[in-house]
Amino acid sequence: MNPGRLCDVRTYLPDQSEGRSDPGQPALSLATLAGLGLANAACVAGGLALGHFLDGWWGTAPVMVLVGMAVGLLLGVVGSVLEIRRYLQD
Repeated sequence: MNPGRLCDVRTYLPDQSEGRSDPGQPALSLATLAGLGLANAACVAGGLALGHFLDGWWGTAPVMVLVGMAVGLLLGVVGSVLEIRRYLQD
C-alpha cells in the first residue's frame, strides 16, 4: 500500500482531461465542490444573520429569520445550479 496515494484526491475524481471536446471548459475538482458548499453555507448564514438583525430592529421575531433563511437557501441553490451548469454543457 502506497501511503502517498491515500492522500491524493485525484484518485477519487474521474479524469476530466479525456473526452473533453472543449479544452477551455473548466474541469470539476474537489476544490470546486468545496467552494460550492462554502458558498451555500455563506448564503444561508448571511440570510440568517440579516434576518436576526432585522428581527431585533423591527421586533418581528422569528419572521425575518425565517425569511432570511429562505432567501439564503434560494440564493445558494440558484448559485449552485448556475455553477454546475458550466460543467455540464456539451
